[in-house]
Amino acid sequence: MRYALLGLTLAAVLLAACSSTSVPEPHAAPEGAEAEAASLVLEQGRRTYEARCDRCHELYEPREYTRAQWTRAVKKYGPRSGLARKDYATVEAWLHAGAKDAK
Repeated sequence: MRYALLGLTLAAVLLAACSSTSVPEPHAAPEGAEAEAASLVLEQGRRTYEARCDRCHELYEPREYTRAQWTRAVKKYGPRSGLARKDYATVEAWLHAGAKDAK
């Protein structure tokens, strides 16, 4: 259940980031709560990245690669690192947030 909520929160954050204009839903969570949830998702992604990727190589800064490059890397090396499929989205969200082509 916790991961389902985390996944939904991540999806909401990514959708909000991709849209140029945002119209809040009538019963949407307050902006502060949404920002806090997004921050928790990114923090979890950072911790998971550090725990899994550090096993095989020196850690890279997210700004070293583009979002597309990070997506390919997570897809290719995630299984080798033992990264659970449920954690792919949080790791990618953290990497994408700091990627060189992030806005």
